[in-house]
Amino acid sequence: SGDTTYFNYKGIFSLDADGKQERLTDQTSSNMAMQGDWIYYSNHSDAANLYKYNVVTKENIRLTDCAVKYINVVDDTVYFFMDKEIDVVKKGIYRVGTDGSDLRQLTSYDGEGLNVYGDRLIFINTSDRRKIYSLSLEGKDPKVVGTDNASMMSIENGWIYYGNTNGIFRVRVDGSARKQLSEMPVSEMNVVDHYLYFCYLDVMNQVKD
Repeated sequence: SGDTTYFNYKGIFSLDADGKQERLTDQTSSNMAMQGDWIYYSNHSDAANLYKYNVVTKENIRLTDCAVKYINVVDDTVYFFMDKEIDVVKKGIYRVGTDGSDLRQLTSYDGEGLNVYGDRLIFINTSDRRKIYSLSLEGKDPKVVGTDNASMMSIENGWIYYGNTNGIFRVRVDGSARKQLSEMPVSEMNVVDHYLYFCYLDVMNQVKD
């Protein structure tokens, strides 16, 4: 939405280029994704159900009766992981229409870091030792993209960048050309405009209970 930034902190806020801040909702939220004038988010004030909020009309609409995380919006479809920590019965990747219709489970794999990239769903499969997997948008044709244990990942220009306590790696989205970029262990990571930003994980100085 132009020069306006939207973020969540005990509610959804907007921040314009002049620094003017406005609270849009009082609902605790996370996992925000934006398409047009709509913000899609996990509403933790309502059991982490999927909601959408219109920044122009102020409409706030619940789309699911299930807890969601890692939200991706593509055209008229929302893809997400079921949040099993809140909804212990359901798990896996689901899709639902942006109007709340046609909720469907695509796979029972549990995971993290869901990304829609082209015609594939790419994610860290916590059901299989945190390997990086890809699926078709219909949840079919599963492929193992990376066999390493991945703690986090970021995708740019056909490359998946991922990290763990052994360092930073990259692999193409088809699983080819794996390369280690650094031996520094990382805790957080993101790729923006060909630059990799990360937080160094001091493994030696971690405190154990």
